[in-house]
Amino acid sequence: MRRLVTALTLITLSLPLAAGCTNGGDTDKASTTPASQILKSRDDRVDSTTREQIKSVTARTVDDYNNGNLRDLLEISCGQLKSELDPAQPDGFAAESAADLDARGRGSVADITDIKALNEFATAAVTLRYERHVEGLSPDNSIRFSGTYQKIGDTWHICGMN
Repeated sequence: MRRLVTALTLITLSLPLAAGCTNGGDTDKASTTPASQILKSRDDRVDSTTREQIKSVTARTVDDYNNGNLRDLLEISCGQLKSELDPAQPDGFAAESAADLDARGRGSVADITDIKALNEFATAAVTLRYERHVEGLSPDNSIRFSGTYQKIGDTWHICGMN
């Protein structure tokens, strides 16, 4: 059952950060434009709907884990996270979640920043905070992850937190 916790915390999905980026079709400029300018320009284009959906699906993921709700977590997950969760048994997942809850208390999303989206993929810096300190958490009971996401249809799903 430990691998389910690992799935929630160590899964990654590669995000092609600047592959294929150009400046309005001018490929000569694309090759001379610093990557930081390309990424900043792309970040400025992350719309409010994308930002809100990513924040919402991240909070829902943490709540589902706190509550041992495997079924809902499977509905909102994608990629490697979903692959890791698919074989899990609901009772075992709920028991593992309850054990983690006993050890560190409820987790909650403290902050989501640096949201970057490219086509149907996105990443965000996520800070989670827990009620009690356990090994691996910072002194303020928090831990920072890079969340990975994929847009399926009109909805963002979570593929992992690394």
